[in-house]
Amino acid sequence: MGAADTNGRETRRVDAKGEVMASRVPRSTTAVGAHPAPAPTDAETRIRDEAFYRALVEGMSEGVLVRDAAGVITYASPQFREMLGYGAEELVGTRGEYLLRPEERERWAQALAVSASDAPQTFEHDLVHQDGRTVSVAVSRRPVLGPDGEFRGSVALVSDVTEARRTTRQLEELAEGTAPLTGDELFRAAVQHLAVALDLNAVFVAECVDYPTTRMRILAEWDRGRFTEPREFALAGTACEDTIGGARVNCLPDNLLERFPQYAARERASYLGVPLFDTAGERVIGHIALWGGKAIRDAEILDNPIFRVFASRIGAELRRKRADDTVRLIARALSTVSGEQFFRTLIEHMVRTFGFTQAFVAECVDEPATRIRTLAYWDDGGFRDNAEMDLAGLPCFVTVREGRTYFVPDRLDELYPAERGNASYLGLPMLDSSGERVIGHIAFVDTKPRKTNVLDNPAFRIFASRASVELRRKRAEDDLRQSEAKYRLLVENQTDVLVKLDRAGRCLFVSPSFCACFGVRERELLGQPLALELNALDREAFEQARAAAAAPPHRSHVEVRALTAGGWRWLAWAFSGVPDEAGGPVEIIAAGRDVTDRRRAEEQARRHLDQLAHVTRLSSMGEMASAIAHEVNQPLTALLSYSQACIRLLRSGRATTDEIVGSMEQAAAQAERASQIVRHLRSFVRKDDAQLGPVEINYLVTEVVRLVQPEARQSAVEIATELADGLPRVLADNIQIQQVLVNLVRNAVEAINGGDPERREVRIGTRRGPEDTVEAWVEDSGPGFDDQMAEKVFQPFFSTKAEGMGIGLAISRSIVEAHHGRIWATGEPGRGARFCLALPAAA
Repeated sequence: MGAADTNGRETRRVDAKGEVMASRVPRSTTAVGAHPAPAPTDAETRIRDEAFYRALVEGMSEGVLVRDAAGVITYASPQFREMLGYGAEELVGTRGEYLLRPEERERWAQALAVSASDAPQTFEHDLVHQDGRTVSVAVSRRPVLGPDGEFRGSVALVSDVTEARRTTRQLEELAEGTAPLTGDELFRAAVQHLAVALDLNAVFVAECVDYPTTRMRILAEWDRGRFTEPREFALAGTACEDTIGGARVNCLPDNLLERFPQYAARERASYLGVPLFDTAGERVIGHIALWGGKAIRDAEILDNPIFRVFASRIGAELRRKRADDTVRLIARALSTVSGEQFFRTLIEHMVRTFGFTQAFVAECVDEPATRIRTLAYWDDGGFRDNAEMDLAGLPCFVTVREGRTYFVPDRLDELYPAERGNASYLGLPMLDSSGERVIGHIAFVDTKPRKTNVLDNPAFRIFASRASVELRRKRAEDDLRQSEAKYRLLVENQTDVLVKLDRAGRCLFVSPSFCACFGVRERELLGQPLALELNALDREAFEQARAAAAAPPHRSHVEVRALTAGGWRWLAWAFSGVPDEAGGPVEIIAAGRDVTDRRRAEEQARRHLDQLAHVTRLSSMGEMASAIAHEVNQPLTALLSYSQACIRLLRSGRATTDEIVGSMEQAAAQAERASQIVRHLRSFVRKDDAQLGPVEINYLVTEVVRLVQPEARQSAVEIATELADGLPRVLADNIQIQQVLVNLVRNAVEAINGGDPERREVRIGTRRGPEDTVEAWVEDSGPGFDDQMAEKVFQPFFSTKAEGMGIGLAISRSIVEAHHGRIWATGEPGRGARFCLALPAAA
């Protein structure tokens, strides 16, 4: 404001060029008996108003820049000039080009160019201070209009945002640099950055060691340019005591040494302590201590963006660390105990960690539950004897009978008079392994209200769940103990042999039937490796099956020949692995059953099937005899002709060697053709034991086509093949699979003959099937059949032919299933039929 003397006051206004003009306004005086002062003129009123607004503008923290319609600066407030280090005479009357770097002047001119129609705008720009440094400003400008709405210029409000930008960049750099840090690394980075950014002597982060807190543990400290070692200290008599005990921000801005002279040696003159709270915001778990070598102001530090960011991250990380520490502590305490001792240890740690007055674990006595039995009961600082209690009238009734978590944060005794003196309750049901039946619950009671549910704490949820697991284990153990006699009676009187092995293969248990089967005594087996005398061909398969039970799904089967007290017998073994919590095997249970009679019956059935299949092949050859005879007759006739021609040439005496050799070669070729036909027939009808081996399916199809081609030609039926390339081999007996394919092709030819269609064609193809199988199919153009017929054609003694016996397809199915394959049929009346068989690919 302008200075005033005794004769009047100074008033300032801005002329057209923005220069400050001062005038003396006489002080108003009124004496007794004097005439009142005359009313001010319009000019005086205008001058007074201008002075008022100038004082208002010059009292603002932001700078003001006024430009006329031509863009010339007419006024620059002292704040604007101070912001950039210029005087009024250096700015007024110019366009201010020297405020910008040359490359940015055009953009600045465009940003400040306004017209009468423009709306107010805001933008940021970098200007140049008189000393050359960059000043970042935020500009808000609006047009100035005349009485008739004509454009007269613009007024811009300019704020220095250099420091704000610098702080933002620091925050971005700090956030990027510390984002991946956790635990001690985050704490160390935080205290160092805070000390440097806030110009502090020292900063440390500490956590509470006990509750109520008497000791603190420093997790990270930056002290006068270096890190110190983590350590514990007693809280009493320190500046931190009021921060922790009062659960509030505590600041000693400049009088630290008056109250705590011990800090003089560490060059600390001021202190600010900020408490850190648990997730519920109720309990102090640590604090941030900031120490200055000079006076500090708590508001400046607490409002500093860098401090707010790090304080938030330190608090979150300390809560995470405390949760992890709690989990590790309780887990370590529970790792070596079980049963009642487990529940007592768990309850004690959870009460001490989360501050409850009373807690217990209880199991249901009856069903539906009306009574519970405590397994561990903590009340008012110690354990009480376990007892049974009725649920009626207790909050536990809701937890157990409704099978849900029940939280009463306050006024518990008003809802349940039996809980007199208690204010809050939390009950969690424990369910059986099916998750449907309540078998017990865990309850926590407190004499003070609980604003938040402790279930929000991850550590609490983990160990409440662990208690459920232990109760299920205990209940299972009790059930097992109660039924042990019953199961032992069952095991000891069954005919199957049982043996339990440890992970090293030593016998832990052998049933009486096992001892009787192998003629040994129990004491000779227990603690010894299982050693059975097995057939040399079966020993490897037995060991592989036993080893397979050690890996998921922990099940395996094998049939082997073993020497028993009654001689060599076939035993079918089923191995079951019992895994531990890590998935590794602890025990293996092996159950063996004598299947000698079954194996003999299966062998007899297989021999009967082979015999029946052989008879069927002979029958098929008999039915194809005429066609085969015709097929053999052709090369024999040709052989006879070539032989007679050779004889005539020799008798004539005029035959050359080449002519004779040519006739003999032709005769030999026809003889080989006849020989091949006979060999194929012999191979097809011979009676050999089944021999499984890798076989090319396309080769089998080609051989079958050669066998049935004569009969098909006689019936005027064309046989076409669609053989896929690159198929894996199948594990099969080639004669038996040829028999199946011959049967299918002959049935197709007969179906065409029976229906007499215009298109007389049988198609045979191969392809790759699903799940490592190879498929072969036979398709005809005969009358076909419906889906119901497709289910019946493989039944024994079912035939669609008047003279058929109905055993061909039944035998074919038996053969395919003996190869672990599958055969099926599809058809459509009037559109033919399709038979498919799938065989497993050879390994």
